[in-house]
Amino acid sequence: QTVPSKGRLLAGRLRVRGHAFAVAVSLLFGGGALAQSPGQTENKTTDVQRLSAYRDATVLLERAKGLYEKKDLAGARAVAGECLGKAPTLSDGHFLLAKISYLEKDYAKALEEIEAAEKGWDKTAAVLERLQADRLTKLRARLREKDESIAYLQGELARSPGQQAVIQPQITKLQNDKREIERILQETPASGAPLPAEYRYVHGNILLKLKRPGDAAAEYGEALRLKPGYSEAANNLASLLYGARRYAEARSVLQSAESAGAALNPELKQAVEKALSGPS
Repeated sequence: QTVPSKGRLLAGRLRVRGHAFAVAVSLLFGGGALAQSPGQTENKTTDVQRLSAYRDATVLLERAKGLYEKKDLAGARAVAGECLGKAPTLSDGHFLLAKISYLEKDYAKALEEIEAAEKGWDKTAAVLERLQADRLTKLRARLREKDESIAYLQGELARSPGQQAVIQPQITKLQNDKREIERILQETPASGAPLPAEYRYVHGNILLKLKRPGDAAAEYGEALRLKPGYSEAANNLASLLYGARRYAEARSVLQSAESAGAALNPELKQAVEKALSGPS
């Protein structure tokens, strides 16, 4: 699986100080009354520490993904281990280790890691949503900064047309920065995302290597439920069904996936149709 690279964030100038920072943290964790009991204060402190740990862990995870993409499996494994040392239940960290172990043909370890990834998904989802909300808040603040700066420079340009050669390039750069921030905001997935289909697909591949085709087929089916146009999952599931002589089911999988936009193996399609048509 190709690990998607992290979207580049523009340098920002968001400053939050004093009481504003306290309010920001309060909003991030759901707000509440100003007076906090000792237990509430302790829980809030724990939440802030946990969020900080996950933030640090995601930075390490991106570094590990970069090493994975460069085929440096040993380096990626080491950094992913650091990542999980900070956030042991971070699902994407275990998912990356599952893929590394799969490439290293250590399928038992890969199974252990993919199961940990799936188990950790619900545990980490809430924390990751908080990180995402924090990130979106900062992005929107930077977007407002760009708008304010553009408006100010446009006013300066109107007052001093002779400075166009100096001011206009600054406006253009700010407008480009603004478009980039808007793109990142649009591409940021909604919170509360379900378990990724890729988890199920990789799980299926691991089970297949462990000679558990029935369990693998179930995982591919789950991957297709989550992502109906998942080409690799559809081809693998149909291939298993074809091998089990369940030709009608294989055709049904292929047809459903193709209607959802999947790219199918033409030879597999042909073999399934030939099997269903009987001896020539």
